[in-house]
Parts: sequence; structure tokens; C-alpha cells
Amino acid sequence: MSAHAFVSDPRQRTDGRYQVTSDQYNGYLGAMREHFGQNVDFGQLHKIYGRISTDGWYGGGQVIGAVPHVKIGRPEWSRISTSHVERTNLSVRMHLRRFTRLTNAHSKTLANMQAAVTLYVAWYNFVRTQKSLNATPAMKAGITDRVWTVQDSVQTTM
Repeated sequence: MSAHAFVSDPRQRTDGRYQVTSDQYNGYLGAMREHFGQNVDFGQLHKIYGRISTDGWYGGGQVIGAVPHVKIGRPEWSRISTSHVERTNLSVRMHLRRFTRLTNAHSKTLANMQAAVTLYVAWYNFVRTQKSLNATPAMKAGITDRVWTVQDSVQTTM
């Protein structure tokens, strides 16, 4: 998927002005300009990596710093961060084995993958009580007034 396809989707689904942060991938800047124009506060986070570790399978570098850059509009400097999406990605990988690296758990069809993700999103937002919120995300957003059962979420997603 190209940066333009990725950025055009939230533009079509949302209204108003909001802040967006991405990594340093160059394709995002042009895509943000094309699809949002000046109606966005966009920043990029440039991560600085230290010595590459040879321990384990991946041998990835360690992040030793992160420098925010304002690209479009006036994003709030302290909120130029990729931490939220990185935490979301970790949660998905921990709960859906098919997204774990080096695994034999996979979906044989796109339909199976979509069904698994749909069920996970419904469970995460409507069934699972978040300790920090003492409620589900859907309750905090005012979408529902109760914790759903797994049966509720399955009946709604089918």
C-alpha cells in the first residue's frame, strides 16, 4: 500500500483538523500535503539508533534518541510521538498470533484475516475492561453504557 492510499483513507472518513505524527518515511509528507493540504498539524519523529546488537534473532539497533520535526501546520511539540501506534501494534501482535514475527500462525485467506481482526477489535474495545480506564474504550467514548459479553460482540460483528 502506498503512502497516498494509506493517508487518503482517514481523510475520507474524518472531518475537522487534528494532529498526525509519522515516522521519517518520506512518502508521508507528500501524501499529507495532497490529501490534507494545510488542514492538518503534521509532525514526523526521527529516531536515532545506537549500536546494533547481535543478541537474539533480530539484531536491531537500540533507539538512543528521537527528534520531532514540524512539517505542516502547528502540531503540539510534546505530542509528536509514535508511542501510541507502537503500543497498539504490540497489543495486536500479542493477542493475534498471525501478526507475530516468525510464526506459523497465519490466515489462509484474506476473509479469515479480516474476520480475526474484526473480532479482535470488537473484543478489545467493547469486552475487555482497560485497567487504566476502569471501563472499556467504547464506554469511555460514550458508544455504549456497559461492558459487552463475548457473545454480544460476536452477534454484532457477524
